Amino acid sequence: MNTERTNRAITEITKVVAPTEVGFLVVYYLGDRQIASESYDLNGVLVYCSGSVPDGVVRQYYGDGTVKEQTEFRDGSARGKSTKYYPEGEAFEKARTNGS
Repeated sequence: MNTERTNRAITEITKVVAPTEVGFLVVYYLGDRQIASESYDLNGVLVYCSGSVPDGVVRQYYGDGTVKEQTEFRDGSARGKSTKYYPEGEAFEKARTNGS
């Protein structure tokens, strides 16, 4: 991910996705503190959001703790490198996102 050559620390955010009866919920954590959430219907349409995700690296994990997805966030949305991983840790998809 972007490891800018400055003295600024890179913020690491954890993303948790959970199914609901009417779709799914995405919750973002900074350490143990919830900082944002998004609720989607069964078609994947955003129906509610609260909070904001700070600039940094967002990681989603498999149940065993290995990284499932890693995405750079800037200005409250995915912007930059994004990588998805198999459970064994091998990358299977790399992309660049622009926040749209």
